[in-house]
Amino acid sequence: RMLTRAIDTGQDMDTGSTGHALVENALADAGAGRLCLDDARVVALALALSDLEVRDAAVARSAGADADAAEHLWTALVREMPDPEAAEPAALLAVCALLRGDGALAGIALDRAEQAWPGHRLTGLPRAVWAAGMPPERVRECFCPPPAAAMPVRRVAGRSKRRSRR
Repeated sequence: RMLTRAIDTGQDMDTGSTGHALVENALADAGAGRLCLDDARVVALALALSDLEVRDAAVARSAGADADAAEHLWTALVREMPDPEAAEPAALLAVCALLRGDGALAGIALDRAEQAWPGHRLTGLPRAVWAAGMPPERVRECFCPPPAAAMPVRRVAGRSKRRSRR
């Protein structure tokens, strides 16, 4: 399989901006109903989602206006990726399901992620949220914190650096 060969041969890519663009394009295709996943695209998306920054952005996209497209993409990738790489889209699918209040699909997706990669780090929080039976509004708070600009800034009281004049 191409993914195994890419990893074994050390094939690498700039998963930063390239990875974001690959996921964006795949989401657009999924949303438009024209998603096509050949081996090369599956490999590229697997490598992109292995980058934590790209994956975290994918979590945010799963909660936004692209939620339906994201769920479609993650479902397709779970079917196409081998283990352990299938853990990433399976965990992302679980997040989508939790955000919609579909606990049954979330449980199945989490089981698939854990089967693909026992102890995968993205499964911990969704599993806890699923087990707690949180409603979608609370799930959104867990996975979509407010932007840093909206968060209050705390000032630390301390000694002024200005010198007093004598």
